[in-house]
Amino acid sequence: MSDKNAKAQAMVLAAGLGKRMRPITDHMPKPLVPVAGKPMLDHVLDKLALAGFDQAVVNSHYLGQMIVDHVATRTLPRVLCSPEEDLLETGGGVKKALPMLDDQAVLVANADVFWTEGAEPLFDRLTEAFDPDHMDALLAIY
Repeated sequence: MSDKNAKAQAMVLAAGLGKRMRPITDHMPKPLVPVAGKPMLDHVLDKLALAGFDQAVVNSHYLGQMIVDHVATRTLPRVLCSPEEDLLETGGGVKKALPMLDDQAVLVANADVFWTEGAEPLFDRLTEAFDPDHMDALLAIY
């Protein structure tokens, strides 16, 4: 996407069980675990906002109401929630959320990751590098 005003729709995956972080996640979904003073989910959503995304879909499952409540007051990006009664895994979660997304490119990010930015922010680099005429997907690996 070379036009800075034509941002991809964003989806943040936040439905996992957080088993590897137990006992921290016994009473808190992993995306709400704080890193550097704020939940990991907020780090991702804030970076989306800085990259120009005004809306994101966030899925939830394990202790999902905590995620729904947490994002309810966000204004940038505005968050649409896609709760999953049964855990659908990555592909199923995205498929369930498709009615909430437009038919353009979708940037999908995990809610339970934390990274420091380089000279150019990651989401800016991804949206600039994605060429829908020649790519089906573009993956960032850190």
